[in-house]
Amino acid sequence: MFCKNCGKEISDQAHVCLNCGYLVDENHTKITNKDNEINNNTTIIIVVCIVVGLIILGTISELIDSIFFSATITGLASLADQ
Repeated sequence: MFCKNCGKEISDQAHVCLNCGYLVDENHTKITNKDNEINNNTTIIIVVCIVVGLIILGTISELIDSIFFSATITGLASLADQ
């Protein structure tokens, strides 16, 4: 049998052409551009969430550091006054 897409000879039992990736078996659904677009959008959403999460964690970390640093300076100043 030959691939309808690229014309290469393929096995009669093949579901997919190994040369071009064309779906030969009509019982299997072909992955469409819409499916790929959904996967790409999901990937973009995940990456954006990770970046925003890292920014939030960095901000919280800086806030905590500034609170403890401020408390340490205040404590040292009160010790110096004694």
